[in-house]
Amino acid sequence: MLILLCTHIYWKINTCVKKINFAERESEHKRKDSDVQDDFDVDPISMAMELLSMNFYGKETEKLEELGTMGGSEGMEHIQEHPKEEHEDKYNRRESQKKIESEGFESHEGTSKEVQEEEAKETQQHEIEPKKDSSLLVYNTSYKSSVEIDKAILHDFVKSINKSNALLPIYSSYYIEEILGAGISGEESISKLHEEYPINQSKKINFKNLKFAFGTELESLRGVDEEHLNNALFFDDFFVCNLNDFLNETIVGKFSLAEVNSYYNEGSIKLIQCNADILKYLSSKFAQFNIENFLSKNMGIYLGRNDDSICRFWNSKIPLIQEHTMKDLTFLGNLKINKKSRNVTYGEQQELRQVIYNGSRNSSYMIKKLSVYEKRIEQIEYDLGLLLQIFPINMKYLRREVAIITCIHYTLSYSVELVKPLQSNVMNKDIIKNRDFYYVSSCLNELINNLEILEFNSELYNIFIEIYPSFDKHYPRLNSFQDITSVFSFLVVKLHFTVVIFNTVKLFSKLDMCTVDIAYYRENILAVYNKIITDAQTSLRDAQDLIKELT
Repeated sequence: MLILLCTHIYWKINTCVKKINFAERESEHKRKDSDVQDDFDVDPISMAMELLSMNFYGKETEKLEELGTMGGSEGMEHIQEHPKEEHEDKYNRRESQKKIESEGFESHEGTSKEVQEEEAKETQQHEIEPKKDSSLLVYNTSYKSSVEIDKAILHDFVKSINKSNALLPIYSSYYIEEILGAGISGEESISKLHEEYPINQSKKINFKNLKFAFGTELESLRGVDEEHLNNALFFDDFFVCNLNDFLNETIVGKFSLAEVNSYYNEGSIKLIQCNADILKYLSSKFAQFNIENFLSKNMGIYLGRNDDSICRFWNSKIPLIQEHTMKDLTFLGNLKINKKSRNVTYGEQQELRQVIYNGSRNSSYMIKKLSVYEKRIEQIEYDLGLLLQIFPINMKYLRREVAIITCIHYTLSYSVELVKPLQSNVMNKDIIKNRDFYYVSSCLNELINNLEILEFNSELYNIFIEIYPSFDKHYPRLNSFQDITSVFSFLVVKLHFTVVIFNTVKLFSKLDMCTVDIAYYRENILAVYNKIITDAQTSLRDAQDLIKELT
């Protein structure tokens, strides 16, 4: 009787999952709670509490609600291969790992430690004085929810994202290939998967021009401008929907994906520590570009600082130099006139010597500062050029790309937390209830459906899996208890891989913002700085000439 009941439940869940299509997602999602309640005779919210909270492990301590799952991170303490203490220790050292290597930053800046301290003081003042030009802020806009952000929820959300990443299991590069073998690839295997779980089998998107995403212009995109193309989401080669609508209506855990994007942006989640083993694995698979060295060098420089000083070509001394130089020029002009009708006083002679000192010091400082800025600009342009050479994404759709990859990272993080309690039971050889297993299985199917839609729409993701084809596989599904470990391990490795993509797209975003600042600097600021140098040198020369006349 028990076997028949379990078979009925399994058949019913998989039948429901198989019939899901994009147009019916919302109504299907509304039916899901009642379906689960009919099958298991239990409130689905209560089930989620039982399945994903600390009570699942016999604990009634803190709930990890920030990821949308009600608990789950501490469950890793039961996995013997990866003791919690080891990962907790790594988590506690997280802040020190994220600090910028002083040597790397100095070489990038071309400055000494004293100048860095000066930059730090300038940063504090700069945070009080916002940029006057609003055009520099346009690249900070993103797909945000209109819902007000609760600061307490935001704090817990950011903390949980960082902690869950720090507590992820670690697999050596030797086992990564084996773990990825659980993914679905090959025509026969994909066809079989498609029979059980309908998947998108259309050709890949051409991101060079989204109007012609599949070779011919889509009727729904005729006359659409670039801003609206940035907001297009392709379900397949026929159906296009609104990305903002998709993010607002797709709920993962407690949050819509639109809210998730807001939390990532408002919480400044722009740098997530990469797993060293996945970086070594990726570097070994693509010799033309050592992604491990590139990210290790540049993540801290561009993403590890809480300010925008890397692409800010200003400091608090320059306006003061400009002001004092103008005063010196005014003094010299008046002195040239006055000395024709009277003798130059001792005090004026002393002030002339001060003008000489000021002119020499200020012109030297400005020349040195402009040299530092030029070296920094050269490095920024080189780094962006190298990234575009390896990952040639269409920068017009970068804002869209950032939003999609952020959602992929969060959804995968949630998926790992969802399956983690089952993996803990497997490692401890505990009994797994059928209802718990099938609840997780059905939830995971929906999450995978969302993931594959998002991955299909990400240009950077598709470039990555082209360069690293071992990741170009469909997600395995939880069909039996025997699948738990392989599916969990696959999700973890895929999450490590996604962290690399996330940091890369954030680098793109930062470097792109820097190019805007560079353009503004060259068009509007550089001429002003050169004028300050010219004025300082003029004051120096005129003061020296006057001193010669007087002596």
